[in-house]
Amino acid sequence: MGSRRTSNVVIDTTKALRALVDSIGGSYRECARVMGCGHTHLWGVLNGKRPPTTVDTLVRYAAKARDEAGISMSILITHDQQVRYQIKAI
Repeated sequence: MGSRRTSNVVIDTTKALRALVDSIGGSYRECARVMGCGHTHLWGVLNGKRPPTTVDTLVRYAAKARDEAGISMSILITHDQQVRYQIKAI
């Protein structure tokens, strides 16, 4: 078994998730269906009621959005733990 490094650093992915949801369009329910999650989860994260989505989860959501809605999202984590992203329709 491989070892897994854990980090106590929380990377705020809320702006990137908001941009992905906005690019999909529609209601939280429609976006959640495309991304494969619950609409209450999306609402909670985007309204500060839940902790930010992890980077791994954001990547999974972006992959589902690419497959289901034709939206491509590039994600970059900078050295100072900031999320940079770019979204375009494919």
